[in-house]
Amino acid sequence: MSLLKLSFKAFIQMSLFENAPFEMMKRTILCPKNEFVNDINSNLIEKFPGQEIIYTSNDRAKSAKNQGDYVDYLNSLEPKGLMCHKLVLKKKSPIILLRNINPVEDLCNGTRLICKSLLPNVLGVVIASGQYRGKHV
Repeated sequence: MSLLKLSFKAFIQMSLFENAPFEMMKRTILCPKNEFVNDINSNLIEKFPGQEIIYTSNDRAKSAKNQGDYVDYLNSLEPKGLMCHKLVLKKKSPIILLRNINPVEDLCNGTRLICKSLLPNVLGVVIASGQYRGKHV
């Protein structure tokens, strides 16, 4: 079975999760490679209802002379331990936290979150799992 078929089987009707986003937290697809994760994420976010918001990492140097000519190439790299250059999200879409931000309040690696507000530099999310489920962050 292809990854695309698997992802569509696991998340059959994405529109159902728009009204009950916590139900999506019962489903997960584990992948051995980041490239598979990226393929599945892009296919599923396309199917998810709503408008896409695209976030990109900062790829500009303070001065143009230090910029270099390889920005596009560097943005295409995905070294282990670093996030992708481009992140595509939609309101009510699920995300998984990959860093320990505040373990005391359950904002740690593996915490499932639901996007509530997508601002230019800030994500408003709700914790979707664990002791603090339902807490707005």
